[in-house]
Amino acid sequence: MAVTLIDSDVYNGSYVDTHTLTDIDCSGTDTYAVAMGINRNPTTEVTAWTIEGNTPTSIKDEIATNVAAIQSVGYLINNAATTIVSSTPTYKLQSMIGAGFAGVDQSTPVTGTPVSAQVYGAAISTSYTGTSGNMLIVMVSTQNDKTFTATNCTEITSVTNGDANLGSGFLGYVTATGSAQTLGATWTTDCVATLVIFELKAASAPATVNSGFFGLM
Repeated sequence: MAVTLIDSDVYNGSYVDTHTLTDIDCSGTDTYAVAMGINRNPTTEVTAWTIEGNTPTSIKDEIATNVAAIQSVGYLINNAATTIVSSTPTYKLQSMIGAGFAGVDQSTPVTGTPVSAQVYGAAISTSYTGTSGNMLIVMVSTQNDKTFTATNCTEITSVTNGDANLGSGFLGYVTATGSAQTLGATWTTDCVATLVIFELKAASAPATVNSGFFGLM
């Protein structure tokens, strides 16, 4: 079965120590929640994540220390109003994007090897080869506030923090073709940016029984 987007939302955090994004719909069949953190230095400025009170699995980080960074985490959950929380040791800026997906394999939700990149410029992209039919997730963060144009993917949503020091975040997706795909985003005016791409594995289609044979018996 195909992986599909259920819901997404964003959080613009000020200087607090608990950052909360609420009411992400992650209900349905074979569901999985994904969270993206936009922070200048999550190695020291983010101490914990929870998704509906549970510790999520880290997927991939890409950190340009003290400039722009991405954290990505995920958790298998079926909940119509999922809460995502990231904690910082002291009052720090943090933005988040959360999304719920259906049709995700429940044994191995993230497959393949996530990739990442950093750049100074007005565009960032890299190549990823996924299994045909799976979903590729694209995350970008920038040093400054930016409006994004997706590169070979569909934008889910983006977030710009109220404090211009934190910059912006982008979340997108595309169905994997089985061949190399160059994915990312562009914007105007050069700045430092980071990129993460990972692959959500599609759940197997339910088995079907051909009742015609039994009808002849």
